[in-house]
Amino acid sequence: MKVIVTLATVSILGIVPLAWAQGVAGTFAGETSGEVLAARPMTVVLREDGTGTMEVGEVQDLIDLEIDGNAVTFAFRPQIFGNPANFLFRYRGEVDSEKMTIYATIDNGDGAPLEYSDVPLVLMRQKE
Repeated sequence: MKVIVTLATVSILGIVPLAWAQGVAGTFAGETSGEVLAARPMTVVLREDGTGTMEVGEVQDLIDLEIDGNAVTFAFRPQIFGNPANFLFRYRGEVDSEKMTIYATIDNGDGAPLEYSDVPLVLMRQKE
């Protein structure tokens, strides 16, 4: 009996992280806000292993990705004429079963905000 309880507990504990990761993990697509430049297609991929990418013109790895329940924060260094910019776009928001809603902040790379937007970017979950 003790072995069955132990196996059941281990099985449940092994499934919980996978279920949590699958809830946040996925591909989300939409458009940039277009507040400064014309709106552009934007795709964010969050993987179960805690890594991710963003594509706005070209695919790049996310920086400082953190997931806490449904809350997500990450940064992205854009490319300007093929060179890394000297600033970051930082995003914070939430992921649910259908969409990711995030807010952008621009900073000079040391976490000090230069500019922020209170207009949310809404990216829809894509079917895999």
